[in-house]
Amino acid sequence: MDAVNRHIRLDLQSYLSLFEESNVERTEIKSDVYIDRHENPNNFPNNRCFSEDEAELLRSVSKYFQQPEENILFGQGIDGLFDLILRATCAPHHDSIAIVLPVGNNVLNVARLNHVEVRNVMTDDTFELQPKEILQVISKSTKIVYFDQPGIPTGRLHSLEKIKEVLDHYEGLVVINESSLPFCQQPSLRAAINRYPNLIVLQSLAGYWASDALGLAFAFLNKDLAKALRNINHLFPQPLTTFRQANEFLNKQGFDANKWRINILEERAKVMGAFAQMPIVLKVFPSATNFFLATFSDAESIHRFLLEQGIHTELVKSSHPLCQNCICFTIGLPHENTRLISALRNYKP
Repeated sequence: MDAVNRHIRLDLQSYLSLFEESNVERTEIKSDVYIDRHENPNNFPNNRCFSEDEAELLRSVSKYFQQPEENILFGQGIDGLFDLILRATCAPHHDSIAIVLPVGNNVLNVARLNHVEVRNVMTDDTFELQPKEILQVISKSTKIVYFDQPGIPTGRLHSLEKIKEVLDHYEGLVVINESSLPFCQQPSLRAAINRYPNLIVLQSLAGYWASDALGLAFAFLNKDLAKALRNINHLFPQPLTTFRQANEFLNKQGFDANKWRINILEERAKVMGAFAQMPIVLKVFPSATNFFLATFSDAESIHRFLLEQGIHTELVKSSHPLCQNCICFTIGLPHENTRLISALRNYKP
């Protein structure tokens, strides 16, 4: 329980037993009659918010990711999981977090919504982590260090040595979003959660698994911390249809995400190669995942032009100096990528 006492907000710790008592009664004590939560008895099984579907998905995720069930937490997407972690660990108007920039904008928005101070840390001029810079901004009020692996929207894969340097010198929570890591075929840090009880690794069925519509993400973390967060999270139950669909998906015969990965990386090489030959492209940054960053003289104009062509791209809005006038391009299907290249070749400044 040391991880709980160290990281969960003090004003919430006294309520954890109440959360757990309520959840244990519903999920672990088998009954035949449920008349305790104002539910309509008709339309089974959709009439209740707890069922075997969640437990079955937990078993599937445990098997798929080779992690014990006790170390897994479900959440409503990466942003939903981060919001849960933030609310459970950071006192509003008091605590702070350190976020490595650039980062997905939603992470910053979640922190703002929770009235938590954000301490920004820049990566270096290659978008690599700077452990010393991270450790310098940390104070007693800093409860979390957050970054993406690989970086979003940079696609830059951080070195494991620099990540471990942060973990070795910081006792607060280190939350790492690995939702784009499977495209790189690099080892996940999930295996390190026993060594680092302050480590939380986030993963999602979006991206590599092409199931963003399910809105389901997983956290891999210390078992006691996972239990505490799970009890809090049950206040906001996810739709059981999500658990059913995700379980069916992970056990689907003939499912081949690796084949999708290979095709996407082949397309990435084609698109980035075409970009390198375009006069309007000032720089194409290396990428380890299914998106890449490119610099233009007037990114906003090109972004608007592509919108007029029916092509949505991500105009990067970040305070990182290397991200000025940048657009992030996600690799699409072959005909979509061809259309993008054709449109940019026809762009007239």
